[in-house]
Amino acid sequence: MATLTKLSTFNARLDSLLTAQIVDSDLPSADRDLAIREAVRLYQLDLPRQKVIEFAGDASGYYLMYGRVVNVAESLKDATIDLKSTGAASKLAIQFALDRRMELREFAFLLRRIGTTVAGTVTGEIYSDSADLPSALIGTATAVDIDDVGGAPAHTDGKVRFALANPLSLPAGDYHAVLGSSGYTYASGTGEVNLGVKQSGSPTNDVSTFDGSTWTAFGTASQGILEVTVTTPGWEEELGSPLSVEYPAADPLSDETPQVLEQDDWEIFLSVDGTWLRFPAHRPATTESVRMTVDRPYVWSEAADPFIDTPQEHFEAICYQAASESCLRLATAYGQKRASTMTADVADRRSQADIYRSLAKDFRAEYERLLGIGKDQPVPPSAFGLDLDLEPPHGEGFLFHTRRTR
Repeated sequence: MATLTKLSTFNARLDSLLTAQIVDSDLPSADRDLAIREAVRLYQLDLPRQKVIEFAGDASGYYLMYGRVVNVAESLKDATIDLKSTGAASKLAIQFALDRRMELREFAFLLRRIGTTVAGTVTGEIYSDSADLPSALIGTATAVDIDDVGGAPAHTDGKVRFALANPLSLPAGDYHAVLGSSGYTYASGTGEVNLGVKQSGSPTNDVSTFDGSTWTAFGTASQGILEVTVTTPGWEEELGSPLSVEYPAADPLSDETPQVLEQDDWEIFLSVDGTWLRFPAHRPATTESVRMTVDRPYVWSEAADPFIDTPQEHFEAICYQAASESCLRLATAYGQKRASTMTADVADRRSQADIYRSLAKDFRAEYERLLGIGKDQPVPPSAFGLDLDLEPPHGEGFLFHTRRTR
């Protein structure tokens, strides 16, 4: 199990390295926090964390790594549903499905507003499913100002995106993206928010409404215009590439031999919907699994006292790098000061800046020593020479290379 280290724990050790002589006015606590975060980022570059991702095949050659797992075309929209501020339709939900475990990053509704200005915010939530209706709240996105940039456009349709502060890891199954409001008062025809849906033909009714106590299917069969952005667990960015791909994934308990694919057996493919892992020749079956190794950065879990899961054995090294970053900040600060702090003071600010630059190098050197990296670390030879001083079998030495000249 990973060890979680709080920012305050890093700070306590950083203070002991810098000593109490550095006052908060010279190096504020906010700058110390930034120095620690920068140290973690540099540590990630020096010793990248590797993450193993595994997922089942679906008999296709493409597997979404980052992008839109749900993307209902805006062109299907032919009707709208009013979002109310109280009573029926005070919340509107659109059901969606995940075929395998994914990390949900963002979702978007097709909205428009009626009225030049509409007070309040629209909210986005993710609910679990029970009998095709929202059941329990499992994730909350950042609220969006209705008539601000990124909000519902006036008298025209636009995608309004709701981002989750932390990715929501969800297993395969059905879920609901829920639209709500805060500080919003519905005024029909003059101040309202509309949700875009498709009602013509025979659409699957995946829209439900909340009246303050009960969820029910929307009265008119409607297909909600929805976009859901996800990643395969462990995949952090839109662009990237695996370190290795194994298919079919070996079962260690069955003593199977890993089958690591050659580079030309897979590729990263980009489309308008996202980033895909593509197999040119293979089609992994549902009974088979694909296993990938990727770099995954360390990410702070934001809280009153943020924490991160860096290895405990490298705690000291990260603190030394944070001390180096802090000293560089102090060197910059002192390098910009020219006036004396007292009338009779003849402070040499340039010397103070140079001292902190030197300390920064010393702390960095200790960081590298603790991690076993850096140019000063001994490198084992790839080859070496050995003098085999052999005698011929008759024991008299060589004719032109006697014992005396060897």
